[in-house]
Amino acid sequence: MGAIIFLLILALLKDYGHGAPQEDIDECSSNSLICGDNSDCFKTEGSYFCLCHPGFDDFTGAARQCLDIEECVTFPNICGKWGTCLNQVGSYLCTCPNGFRNSGDGHTPCVDIDECNTDGVCGNVGICQNLIGSYWCQCPAGFTNFGKNQAKCVELICDQYETQPGQTLPGFDRLFSLLRNNCLVLSNSTFSGPTRSLPSGDMLLTQRLRLW
Repeated sequence: MGAIIFLLILALLKDYGHGAPQEDIDECSSNSLICGDNSDCFKTEGSYFCLCHPGFDDFTGAARQCLDIEECVTFPNICGKWGTCLNQVGSYLCTCPNGFRNSGDGHTPCVDIDECNTDGVCGNVGICQNLIGSYWCQCPAGFTNFGKNQAKCVELICDQYETQPGQTLPGFDRLFSLLRNNCLVLSNSTFSGPTRSLPSGDMLLTQRLRLW
């Protein structure tokens, strides 16, 4: 009899220890502000956790204060050597100077544009040389771009500098003769280098074009 009573007491204690099933509270639904701004709440069994949005971080460790990440300060070279980083709320933007570009989404480093990959950038006969952030065109003998390094090479036609009938202004014959001689010298020369000085023939021809 004593054994039976003992077993009944154990059974009662077991049921009492378990008690009625406890309901799991969904903290994320019951309190929309539980995680604060710029974050999402995720339910777990018996608890929850907060996760910051991309571009934000919980710098305090409280999981409820997700603040903007200043990528331009945290990652100084995020836009590359040539790019300029502009911070935005939750993001950043890379701007590139002339002669450079990025992938187009504004989040990749700026790289040099190879203009020489563009067909005809220096004309049909010009030789394109790429530079960091720029380019220049080298013209062969008989062609010129009149000292404009990024202009297409055009053919020199020296016969146009011969005196035409009726052109009798004082000094006109001498000027045309000088232009033609310089044109012939220039047509038999080739110049290279993105910073070369403008040859005298180019200067005279350029001045002549401006006069007309």
